[in-house]
This record gives sequence, C-alpha cells and structure tokens, in this order.
Amino acid sequence: MNQTRGYDRTPNRRLHQVDWYRFRLILLTSAIVFILCVGQIYKVYIQRQRDWNAVQIWLKNHELTDYENTLYSTGIRNMDDIANTKLPLDKDYQFKSPSPGAVAKVEIAVRRYQDEMLLTKWLQDHSLEKYLDRLLAEDVYSLELLARVSELKSSKLLGSKASKYDKAMFQRALLSLRKLAPNFSQYKSEQMFGLSIGSIVGGLFCVAFLTIIYYFVTTNPTIIALQSQLGSKQSLLDFVIGHYLAAGKTTVEWKWTDNEVVGQTFCFSVKFFSRNGWPYSLPDDSSVVVEISQGSNLVKPMIQKLEPNENGIKVKFTILKSGTYKISILLAGKHISGSPFSKSFLSGPMNPTKSQFINQGSLVVGCKGKALTLVLEPRDSYNNPCDYSSNRQLTNQFHVLLTETNSQRIHKPTPHCRYLKNTKKLTMSLTIDATGCYYTVVRYKDELLKNSEFHAIILSENELIDVEKAVAKKCHNISFDARLLSTNYLSPSDRGKKIQCYISPKQLTIKEFHLKIIPKKLFAFRVCPSTKFQFLGIHNQLEVPVLSISDGREKPVLLASKDRDIIAATFSKILMKNIGGSETFTDKRDFFYHEIRQLHAKRIHYRLAIKINREKLLENSVKATKNFSTSDWCKNFEITFQNEEGLDWGGLKREWFEMLSTEIFDPTKSGMFIRFNDDPQALAHPNHQLPPGIKLKYWEFAGKIVGKCLYESALGGGYRLQVRAKFTRSFLAQLIGLRVNYKYFEKDDPDLYTQKICYIENNDVDDLDLTFSEEEFYDGKLIKVVELLPNGSKTPVTNTNKKKYLDLLAQFRLSTRVRDQMDAFLKGLNELIPDNLLSIFDENELELLICGTGEYSIEDFKKHHTICSSSLMFLKMVEWFWEIVSSYSQEEMARLLQFTTGCSQLPPGGFSELVPQFQLTSSQTYKVLPTAHTCFNQLCIPDYDSMDEMREALHIAITEGNQGFCMV
Repeated sequence: MNQTRGYDRTPNRRLHQVDWYRFRLILLTSAIVFILCVGQIYKVYIQRQRDWNAVQIWLKNHELTDYENTLYSTGIRNMDDIANTKLPLDKDYQFKSPSPGAVAKVEIAVRRYQDEMLLTKWLQDHSLEKYLDRLLAEDVYSLELLARVSELKSSKLLGSKASKYDKAMFQRALLSLRKLAPNFSQYKSEQMFGLSIGSIVGGLFCVAFLTIIYYFVTTNPTIIALQSQLGSKQSLLDFVIGHYLAAGKTTVEWKWTDNEVVGQTFCFSVKFFSRNGWPYSLPDDSSVVVEISQGSNLVKPMIQKLEPNENGIKVKFTILKSGTYKISILLAGKHISGSPFSKSFLSGPMNPTKSQFINQGSLVVGCKGKALTLVLEPRDSYNNPCDYSSNRQLTNQFHVLLTETNSQRIHKPTPHCRYLKNTKKLTMSLTIDATGCYYTVVRYKDELLKNSEFHAIILSENELIDVEKAVAKKCHNISFDARLLSTNYLSPSDRGKKIQCYISPKQLTIKEFHLKIIPKKLFAFRVCPSTKFQFLGIHNQLEVPVLSISDGREKPVLLASKDRDIIAATFSKILMKNIGGSETFTDKRDFFYHEIRQLHAKRIHYRLAIKINREKLLENSVKATKNFSTSDWCKNFEITFQNEEGLDWGGLKREWFEMLSTEIFDPTKSGMFIRFNDDPQALAHPNHQLPPGIKLKYWEFAGKIVGKCLYESALGGGYRLQVRAKFTRSFLAQLIGLRVNYKYFEKDDPDLYTQKICYIENNDVDDLDLTFSEEEFYDGKLIKVVELLPNGSKTPVTNTNKKKYLDLLAQFRLSTRVRDQMDAFLKGLNELIPDNLLSIFDENELELLICGTGEYSIEDFKKHHTICSSSLMFLKMVEWFWEIVSSYSQEEMARLLQFTTGCSQLPPGGFSELVPQFQLTSSQTYKVLPTAHTCFNQLCIPDYDSMDEMREALHIAITEGNQGFCMV
C-alpha cells in the first residue's frame, strides 16, 4: 500500500514542480517587460521635453511666448504639430486670446513655418537641400514665392558657388513647379517615425507577455463562465476572449431566389456573431454599411435592426434596372465573409408603350415579294431590355394591320419574329406581295407599340434598285413629273399645273418651267425630320396618287404624281442616311458628332495662343479672332489673360468660354440679347435694336462661339464645352429653319401670351378694332406702325382670320425684326456647323445639344419646391412622383424641367434660385397626361391608380410633349 501511495504521489510532485518553474519564468519575463516599459516611458518623456523645448524656442524667435499656454491647450506638442496645424486657428482649434491681433499673429508664424517645411521637402526631393539657407537669406521661404521668381533672378538665386549641374537641376525643377502652381499640396511635410532597437525588443517582449496572459485567460473556465453575463459594451476582457464583432463569422439569409424579375422589393437578413462564435447583439452605434450597385447605378437600401435576441439587421431594397448587382456588406470597413455577393435580376414582360422599332423613320421602304425586316427593341415597364431567349411563341403575340392608302384595302400579314440574344432585339419580317403605300399598325397583345404607326412603301425590284442608285449618287439631278394642286382646297376639277420635283441630299425642290426651258423655283423643303409627308389617296380627275408636303414653316403643298411612292421612298432613304439611320436624340447626337469630326478631319487640332484683356472681354475677343479662318477656329485655343500669370491646360479656355457666354447671352451684360420681361428667369432672345458700340459682326462672332462649343464637344473627353444660356424657343427654331408661329409666345413671352394672345384666341375679336398692323415703341414713344401684310393697317382682324393675325404677329416680333441679327449669327455658326446637320434636331433637342442638361440634384429638388394641395390622394401622388423622379437620368430630368419651366437649364444656385419655385399641384383630373404652366413653373399632376400608370403618363408628357402639348 505504501509503495502504491508513493508511486501515486510522484507525478503530483513533478506537476507542481513544473508549475513552479512556469511561474518563475512568467515572473522573470514580467520583470524584464516591466523594466523595458519603464525605460521606454522615460525615453518618451525625455523626447517630449525636447520637442516642447523646440516649440518654446520657436515661440521665442517669433515673439509669441505669451501664447505658449494657449497653444499647448490646443494640442500642439512639437514642431510636427505646428506643421500639420489647420488654419484658421479660431475655427478648428477654438483659439482664443484677449488680444485681438493674437490669432492673426500666430497664424502668420504658423503659415511661415509650414511654407518653410514645404520648401524644404521640395528641395530634398530635388537634392537641393543644401541651398535652403541661401533661399531663406534671399527672403524666399515658400514654394509660392519661389514660383513667382523671375527668370533673371532665378538663375542667380543659388549663388555663384553653385555648380552648373545644380543650377540646371534647379531651373528644370522650377519650371515643373510653375506648371503645378498654385497646387503645392503634394509637398506636404511627412512625419518620420524612427524605431530604436530597444523599442523593438521591448515591443517583442510585450507581445510575448500578452500572449502568455491570453493563453492563461482563455483556458480559465471561471472567466469563460462569466463572459455570458457581459453586455454589449466592449472591454479588454471581451477582446481577450474573442467576444467582439467578427466580419468573418457573419451570415446572410436571402429571402428570394436568384434571377427574380425587377420591379419588386427584395429583402435579406444579416446575422452577427463574435469571434468566438457566440451570437452578437449589434449596438446602435455600430458601423454596418450595405452597398448595392450595378456599375455606376446605386440602389439605396433601407436597413432595419432586428430584435436584440435575433442579433442582426433586415435590409430592404427595390430593383428597377435588370442585370447583375454587387451587394457589399461591410463591418467597420471590412467585407463580411462572401461579400461582395453577386445577384442577378431579370427584366419583366414587354411593355408596348416602352418598346419601339429602331433605325426607322415615319416611312419604311421595302421590296414586293421580299421580306420587309423591322428591328424591335423590346423593353419592360422600367425600360429594361427584355429577354426572349426562352420564349418561342413570339409570332402569335404580334399582330400587323396594313391599310392600302389608295384603295383602303386591309391586309393582315403574319409576322415572323426572331430574337437576337446578342443584341437583345427582335427582328420582325413581313412579306407584302403588291406594290403601293400602306399605313401600318403593329400591336403586341392588342396594345400599340411606341412607334408602331408608320407608312410602308413597297416598290418593285427595279424601282427599288433605281432608288438605291439615286441615293448613292454624289451628284443629284433626280426629277419626277408631278402636278401642283391647290393648297387650301382640292377641287375635283382642278388638274393643277405641271411641275418638276427634284430631290437632292439637302432639299426637295419644286420647279415650274416656262416655255419648257426656263425654270422657276416654287417651293423648297429641307431633307430633315421636320419635313412630313401625308398620303391622300387617288386624285379623281388625274387618277394618280396625291401627296401632301409640309415642313412647319409654310402651309402644306399638295402634289399629284404617278411617282408619288418613289418620291417618298427616295426622300426617306436620303433622310435616314443624313441623320445616321435613327430618329432618337441619342443616336442623332452621336451621328452629329461623328459627321462634325469627319467634316473637319483634315484640320489639325493644334494649339493656338490667344491673349485676352479681361477688362474688355467681348471687344478684345472679337478683335483677337477677327482674322481667324475656319482652320483657326478648329484649333485648340490656348488662352492667356493680360497681366496674369498662368498656363492654360484647359481651365483658362473653359473660363474664357464661360465668361464670353455670359457677356454675349446674358441680357444684363452686352445688350446683344434681351428678355421680354423683367423676370430673371426669362429666356434670352436677340435684341432687334443694336446696342451702343455693338455691330452685326458681334452676332457673327457669337455664332462662331456656339459653333466652336459644338465642335469641341464633338471631340469628346475634356474638350467638351457647353453654352451657359437659356434661349427662347423661337430663336432655336430659327436656327434649324422652322417657321415661327404664335404658340412660341407661351414660353418666350409669357406676359404677352397670357394678356393678349390667349384672349384673342379664345374670345370674340370682332369688336376689338384690331388690324393687321403692329405699333413699335422705344422708351415709351411710338416710333412707327408696321403693317403685318400689304395694306394691313386697313385690314381688320376677325374671328375667321385671327389665327393668321397671331401668326403674322409672332413672325414680326420673334423673327422679322431680328432677321439681320439671325443671319449674322447663322453665318458664324454655319462656318463650323452645316445647317443640314443642325436641322436633324428639333428646338428642344437643339437646346440639349448646345446648353447641355446641367447638373440636377434630387436632394436640392426636394428641398426647394412647393406643394399646392393638401389632399391625402394628392400627397400619395407626390410620394409616387419623388420615387419616379429619383430614378431619372440627367436627360430625363432636363426634359422634365423643360416641360415644366420652358428651359432645361437651372439658375447657378440650382432649384433654390428658380423663381417662382417649382410647384406641384393637383390637376383635379383622373388618368390623363400631366399638364404644365410654364409661366408659374407649375406641374399639374392628375390622380392615378398606380405608380406605374403615373410613370408612363409623365414619361409621355416630357418626351413627346412638343410645342403647345398639354399646356395652358
């Protein structure tokens, strides 16, 4: 028994002996670490004393000893703190002193020291630090002063003893410094931290000591048992035992399956755990960030904290754009396990009002007996491209109705559809077996597509070949026999007179020949989207088809010709060739830029130096460029302002264009443009009276400036320029050759429109004693009476001819009396930009092209608007409105602003400076299109059953609401 006990006691004695050795080892290690720590503390204390002594010496040298305590209270302990001090002191450091000049005095000294540090760093970077004292002796203590040193002085700045190599290095470095001016931030002084061998050894011992402590603490059952009673507040013990939030332990639970359809609200939950795997209750001040993005498209999620016992958060978000999204979940700036996650969302079913045929106009040309192929871009309700790769029943979903314009016979061909997976487009093929002109309507599930109403012209194979040859010719002399009919009334007995119809790449010309050899031009229509055809059937007497042609400037012209369909087909082919094959604004803009680059491809974009006097900006700019050729205007202007230093790397040029735009187009500046009223938001229109010192060549110069901006924008990248102006619609219409009518008064001169035009249009005018004349005043005095038509002062305005009177009044006030200014402006503009390229846009698109869309902030919009109704139903509409507008692109925001205020540009201060403020009001109607009062910046919103209905109606209003559309 004794032997057994002795055998049993031996291991225990050995175990205690091992523990005693371990204890002594820990004790010795702790003593060594303690000694090293005390040594390091003493070393830090001595170093801090030396640092503060250096600060005291600096204060004494600058006579700032009285402010020693004040600076110490702000946290300044050494010279590095002074070098990194932010100015002004009274803003960031609460620097206070009884002396009023104390702050300024200290700031001067601090700034002087910071400048010396920057200079020292710059000299060290260029291996010239030995000349620091020399520069300081010459009173050059900052990079700014060094950059301003003249060329003559800089060569002598280093002294006669400096080597040639040092002088050359100094001159080269000085040249780069001048190009960098005034941005010297990259030469900020860097704090250098040195680590001694003792501190490294001490640190290693500290790590070893903490490791031993961590081992004993984590293996102690008592401490582990107590951890369950800890709250969310962190402690050293929490860190030691691993009870802290760990990104790698976090889990995510998705509440949907992959490849869901857009338009829904999605949800997922995130559960948090500590490093040791225990559930972690998220504190209120936790730094959890959830980012959902698809390229530059960001989705703002809504984060909701779950119950404390659920240790997590719930995230909701709505997806409207299809594609693959990255969902990043970050804790304290670090991704959790698996983040960023990749989730795909599919587009919804096709929405006919969003889907449209592409690369086609209002006329489509095809060949008899051969497939007429149309390309359809299917879009869902949120404008996403639809995916039909798995749908094989496309043909049964589309229905085509053809109405022959001559005989009114109806055809219902079966379309054959095919989905192109690479481009996400549908091709629709139709085969028509008879020549002629067909009014075509395409429906998808009994709903009209966006641009599915057009005319299809079907020619024979030989006719189509002739048309293609005519379009491909460089020299056009194509003519067709026709008869000119009455433009007001088509009498059955009126056989018209014989004319010739010529088509060229630029215009369609109608000529009459006297004695069969002497031509006389009767009408000319530009080949552009504003020229519209209307097919009117068969003439009773002539038994040939009739065609109506109108371009918005003059009344429609009626032609009767057996070649009607060939004329229309040739015109359509040339038109689509001129505008790049598509009538959307984006495609036309890209085509416009491409053609401008091709037109001036041989003109090299070299730098051209121009020196401008800022005090006489307009006069001096006109004088500096008066002898410029077209090639000179295509060069890259390098602007230098007189008596100012600075190199133009693009900034000075943009500043020059910005100031010139303001000087020319701001009615309060040069007087070249005016407003029709005193409203600062009114649009700019050419001044029909020449201001003092202003000649017509100034308008020609203004046209060249606009043309230069368009040319530079066509080059893309950093060359893009915009004209900061807000033009009247009538001015823009005349730039593209459109005819001005009285509807333009609504946006251009709202006061005249509401006080006079609307009254004449809507009331009996027989008793108003109006005549076809207009009185012109200057400074309140009658200058002359202008007759709007021959003998107009004696021609009364009646209810029958009042619209003609209003049109003539608009043509006089908006066009005729500024004809000289417009001709000069167009002369300058067309020197760089041909008129046939401008004419592919309408006036609203032209403003977007010239002035750009601006920058629109939804947050700024929400802060500065007015709601003019408080009904619960309307407040719901307003809530939907903000959700819709929040997803708008910059172009869509520009069109919304253009529709509501008459201009796509905001004042410099944004929505806050819009006068009157943007107003949202109820229109007291149901499920109709929104309307706008541009005089009051007011958008009238009807009631809708759903947000999708409202989104569709608003989209139609702002994109298709042309002149006078739904406005009062």
